[in-house]
Amino acid sequence: MWQISTYTAPRTGQDDIYIDQIGLDEYIVAVLQGHGQDRSVVEHTLKRLPALTRARTALDTTISVLASETQHFRAGACISMAHLTGEGQVHMASLGDAPILWGPTDFQSMRDMGCLAPHSVRANTRERTRIMLKGGVIRGDTMLSPCGTRTLATTRSLGDCTFEQLIDRTPEYGEAHLSHSDFILLCTSSFCDLRLPITKTCIDWQSGIAQNAPAESLVDTHRKRHGMRDDTSLIVAYRY
Repeated sequence: MWQISTYTAPRTGQDDIYIDQIGLDEYIVAVLQGHGQDRSVVEHTLKRLPALTRARTALDTTISVLASETQHFRAGACISMAHLTGEGQVHMASLGDAPILWGPTDFQSMRDMGCLAPHSVRANTRERTRIMLKGGVIRGDTMLSPCGTRTLATTRSLGDCTFEQLIDRTPEYGEAHLSHSDFILLCTSSFCDLRLPITKTCIDWQSGIAQNAPAESLVDTHRKRHGMRDDTSLIVAYRY
């Protein structure tokens, strides 16, 4: 069985979450991280997801449809999705810098963790190199749009038409079988310090995960330790 909890940042406009129970102990979950000070891609995605998920559309097809429908939007959004089955099999897709992490709740080493690495100029050397090979201009931790008027940190996303020549709309996929006392977490990038290896930041909330803490508690602990503003959204699901 799955025990799922969520937390959505109170800041207006940018992020959101999606949960749909499509069967007995079977769920489609997603975290959306908007950017560009415009919620249009997030709103479009939330409007379209129910029809796509309830038709049991595969994750790759779902994201492909969303990418096609939003390719002319100036605003953008990252999306991470997971299909949680009653048998514990999990199918995942990540487009952008909203990471997905999973593993045993009593993990002792970062090697115990699995993750889909974020697609960003700062945190992913492979993505940074890809942008430069396509002729992109890197400025610090962001890339410059071909027209020279905008900057963007993520290298894969929905929308962001002004970066059409540089961004990739192909997500990364993962699969895992989660058994008793395992967990999966989908979050916005503010929950993980992208200056560090992605799994290293898990140590900040290791004790909370071990106690099956709800999403709000994990965010609260992380925020207090780092003095962060409340701009994190996440979904955590425990297998029991």
